[in-house]
Amino acid sequence: MEETVAKTKEIAVAINQPPFEVKNFRENRPVYAIGGTLVWKNKPRREKTYPVVEIKSVRIRQGGFVVREEVIKQSRELFEQTDELIPVALDAKNVLVNGYEQYLIAVNNEHEFISYIPVKITKKEKQIRHKRNVKRKKNRRYNARKQKSSEKKENKIIL
Repeated sequence: MEETVAKTKEIAVAINQPPFEVKNFRENRPVYAIGGTLVWKNKPRREKTYPVVEIKSVRIRQGGFVVREEVIKQSRELFEQTDELIPVALDAKNVLVNGYEQYLIAVNNEHEFISYIPVKITKKEKQIRHKRNVKRKKNRRYNARKQKSSEKKENKIIL
């Protein structure tokens, strides 16, 4: 029973996981779309440099990722040929969006840093974050006013 529940959770996570295709990124340029989907562009005119981040600071989202065997196999073969990994996709808070297999290879090879491409958030996610931040500000203001009024009451009682 518990195994079937775990498998359905893994499948649900895999469905939400953006697609990932392995290609030589020196021949093509990887770009991540808004949802975190990996898109391959034509070879750039000049070599592109990618920012790096410490592997320790990369966070894995709650629920994790399902390891796609064919992707990890192709990624290992490409890594053996080029000695470089396809950059992973990270959001603004260093949470891994796509490229979990690349992350695993970097961890297994004991890399200290990993290259990444920042992913832009969708409009819907922006709206959700905005509403959440507005709500937090209102709660902070309310709590601050409440605390001030309780302090005034305590001061009156003491006097």
